[in-house]
Amino acid sequence: MILVIILVLSITARLTPTLASQTVFSLDTWPLIRDTEVVLREGANIYNGRSLSGYHNHWPGIILFVLVLSQLTGIDPETLYALPMTVTLSFILVVSILVFLKNNKITPRIKILTTIAMLSFPSLLVFTSAPLKEVYSLPLFLLILSYVLNHENQERYELVILIVMFLGMVISHNLSPYILIGSMITMLFYSYSNWLKKGLNKSVVKTELLVFLAASVVIYVLYNIAQYNAFVRLGAADILTPSRITIFIIVFSLFYLTLFLVNIGRLLKTLIIVLIMSLVILLAMTGNVSKIVPGLNYPLSISGLLISITLFIGLLLAVFPGEEDQRITYSFSILFFITLNIVYILLFAPLLSTILHRFLNYLIIPITLSSIYLAKKTLTVRFLLFIFLALSITASTILIYETVTDETPLTYHWYYTQPEVYGLKEIEHYLSENFTVVGDDKITYYFTDIQRTSTSELLGFLAGNRLNSGELLVVYNDNYKYGFVVNTNIYKVYIHNKTIQIQKIYSNNKLEAYTQ
Repeated sequence: MILVIILVLSITARLTPTLASQTVFSLDTWPLIRDTEVVLREGANIYNGRSLSGYHNHWPGIILFVLVLSQLTGIDPETLYALPMTVTLSFILVVSILVFLKNNKITPRIKILTTIAMLSFPSLLVFTSAPLKEVYSLPLFLLILSYVLNHENQERYELVILIVMFLGMVISHNLSPYILIGSMITMLFYSYSNWLKKGLNKSVVKTELLVFLAASVVIYVLYNIAQYNAFVRLGAADILTPSRITIFIIVFSLFYLTLFLVNIGRLLKTLIIVLIMSLVILLAMTGNVSKIVPGLNYPLSISGLLISITLFIGLLLAVFPGEEDQRITYSFSILFFITLNIVYILLFAPLLSTILHRFLNYLIIPITLSSIYLAKKTLTVRFLLFIFLALSITASTILIYETVTDETPLTYHWYYTQPEVYGLKEIEHYLSENFTVVGDDKITYYFTDIQRTSTSELLGFLAGNRLNSGELLVVYNDNYKYGFVVNTNIYKVYIHNKTIQIQKIYSNNKLEAYTQ
């Protein structure tokens, strides 16, 4: 009965943005809708269709799923993405979490509390409220990780099923299989490092696990090589250079070996890790480092502060790999790999700061594994875990409330209201191919693949340039309130004096369009 209540509350929370806006939640969903509609309408090749996005269609797991649903039910893709897919993915997420926790052999009470904690993790709650590629692949990630963490009890024939599941995850998204492979390699690296000091823990390097890891690496590398042009479009090809990555991995590997193989004292090791995690969180969440990371200049609102506190407590519980339980070892390995990537983005690749929050979402895994172990400890530790859970639920409630009431600069550009979508569809209906839509990320994501768009022309207009002939400036109310979002940068510019000099051709209570 309790699990049913959790399921209902989880689905309701994730449906809240859609029900409040009465339209599809998240700007990232609209390119998926467009690609699905194109394939359904034109029968286009999912990878090479000229009318497709050229990026999202290269990881078409959720697109293919919605296509099948649309054909079976006769429901249009936009409606499917808005409600049925959000409900379906929320249900599958809860089930996959329960399977993940079941294999970790915990008591019913701890299972219930841990399920609530995972489902209410603030950033992950908002992120999984939209039917995105990564949200579609997340249950596969949890189920495969469950096998990895419990591989000693698995049969060899299950490797085939596991590899098929991994292939499904690779086709669905490029980040989740990357984190899975990296975390597995880190687990093995830690085991072999221990062997240098006191002997190999053979259970961690069972043959089946090595076979699965090797197969996963081959599948992942070959598939993503085939999608090279999509990465070029993303701009990641110039950032993820082999030389940068190699140097960074070597430096971190040496740091890892030094910190965990040299006897410098448990307390000092713990303090070092806590300090590093704290700095990473502060860099990721505050607006005071915009000179270092141009893409991270969001203000530290109340919700951001609560998220920071939540993450810090969770990381504090997971900082040190213990000998008593393998879950702590695995927890640290996943935590270490995620941290490695966060630091790499902050120091070497700030242009990738647009995906930084997605790495933060995966912190729920090491936090969960550590909490399962720590829940067996003293009453004080259990009290801290309860505080962590309470903070997580509080932060999630505030974040969802601020999202649907338009009260936070953290997510306003993710959230479309019904008048905004109505206005964008009206503009789309009357535009000719000769026009270029000028707007921030929220506007250009909507028009992906159906109209030429430009954020660079928007920046030029904000800097004082005039609109060119054939350009249509689209502005929504939050631009006046919070600013214009371009690649996660928020540009706060007073534009009333600029817009009165150009012609307004459309307006409703949420959105305006101007031309020269």
